[in-house]
Amino acid sequence: MITLILHVGRHRTGTSTIQKNLFRNRQKMKELGWLYPEIRFDDFGKHQINHNVIANLLCGYKSKMSIRLTDKGLTRSDLEHYPGKFAEDILLEASEKGCKYILLSFEDLCPGYCDQIEFEDALHNLKSLFSDCYIKVLMYLRSQHDWCDSWYQWGMKFGSCKLYRQWYEDLEKAKWLNYEFILRQFAGCLGQENLILKTYSQSQPGEHIFDRFLNDIGFPPGANFEYVRNQNVGLRSSLLKIQREGIIYIKENKYDESLIKKLRMMLTLIDQKITGPRDGILPLALKKEIYDDWRQVNQQVLKLYFPAHSEPLFEEPGETTSNDKQGPGIELVSELVSMESVKLWLETGVTTDFVLTSPITSHKKQIW
Repeated sequence: MITLILHVGRHRTGTSTIQKNLFRNRQKMKELGWLYPEIRFDDFGKHQINHNVIANLLCGYKSKMSIRLTDKGLTRSDLEHYPGKFAEDILLEASEKGCKYILLSFEDLCPGYCDQIEFEDALHNLKSLFSDCYIKVLMYLRSQHDWCDSWYQWGMKFGSCKLYRQWYEDLEKAKWLNYEFILRQFAGCLGQENLILKTYSQSQPGEHIFDRFLNDIGFPPGANFEYVRNQNVGLRSSLLKIQREGIIYIKENKYDESLIKKLRMMLTLIDQKITGPRDGILPLALKKEIYDDWRQVNQQVLKLYFPAHSEPLFEEPGETTSNDKQGPGIELVSELVSMESVKLWLETGVTTDFVLTSPITSHKKQIW
């Protein structure tokens, strides 16, 4: 019997890094009996590094991805039947290649992305596609306060600048944060004994998140993989505040929203040259409130799914200090970039001192 391992995130737990490494090394993994299937189209007509389109379709999520697939000539009926065809194809490929394991990675399989379908039904539909497989589920859990902060930063990449509390309340309503509910759905459909649950923490120096992932799924050690560096590292706190203020200013003054991406690129390059804490963007008081809101739920999760743990599931939020030893120091941020210099750039179109005095002068033409 083929073992199907479902890596279901959650979002903001290193999924992009894991998926890029899986995609990069898929041929070698296949030679070792582990199939990481390809989906040969995505939003941009290229190979997709993950299987989120399957999760989107199973959840009934009317994403841009599904719309663009329709634009490529696939009918609504094609989309409805695509998960079934995908399952048949990869099971056949695994059989022909002698693979005993199939690995799918889709963090979009979650209640927050369920549209016209209940999450429980989406899971049962997935199970029915692979009824002849032994199914295991790997999920990384990140503290709700830390996850909210990281998800807010992700939204800022695309121009989101909601009020912090409104952001949190919207997530809570959509059941993004209730880990007890999410795990109960997975356990009820696929069996609690088949859940591989880990708490997420940032990679330590010298550690690669892909190595941790391979160990968690029981992949045999010793494979000589080609590694992709860790992805989506957040900006330092001081730069995140400038990014958010810049987004608000761009929207209020009706500038071309493509400038949001350019601003992010500039701040990312500066971030690589300085030191300082990565405490995120949400106020510490709100993080502590989020932690308290979910304390009881997390205690239930700890008791039910992490019986060997003697400590709380997640650490309480607090101020952090930077361990960074490289760069000129966080005190130089104001010399490299400020909201005043960002506003001047937006208003005049001129690359002002915040570019010319920064370490990224050589990248100026590339950005602007």
